[in-house]
Amino acid sequence: YITNNLSISLSIFIAIAVLLLSYTVYQYNSNPVKNLINADISILKDAVFGDEPYLFYCNRNGISESPPPIYLDLNKIRGSKVSFAMINCSQVLPSGKTFYDRLKLKKEIKPTIFGTAPWLKPKQVTPEHLKDINSFKKFIDVNMAPKATS
Repeated sequence: YITNNLSISLSIFIAIAVLLLSYTVYQYNSNPVKNLINADISILKDAVFGDEPYLFYCNRNGISESPPPIYLDLNKIRGSKVSFAMINCSQVLPSGKTFYDRLKLKKEIKPTIFGTAPWLKPKQVTPEHLKDINSFKKFIDVNMAPKATS
């Protein structure tokens, strides 16, 4: 009887340890979402047109707000492959245009999220890709995958 209880306790302990380890690895693989709201134009230019892929969440009012849960969930899943950042898409650029105008983003698609990469023109996430996490992952995997050069 004592051996049986010890065996059950050990099994529960091992299960909890595995869960904690899995959670730690899961959290480690995601990077924090960068807050580039109202950042200096040179920092924004480097992020949007730089040499690494980014998925941007458009903040609408220029103050810090939490991105939608689906965006944060995707960061945990794909944050090691793509950088995630929030920007103020209403910010006026030196050209006099906003990010919405400059990148031809549709304000009516909410949340407004778009991806960039050196091999990709800025591409807005469609409502179809925002309906669930698997569709959102597909957007990343299909649209933001590195393209072969000829």
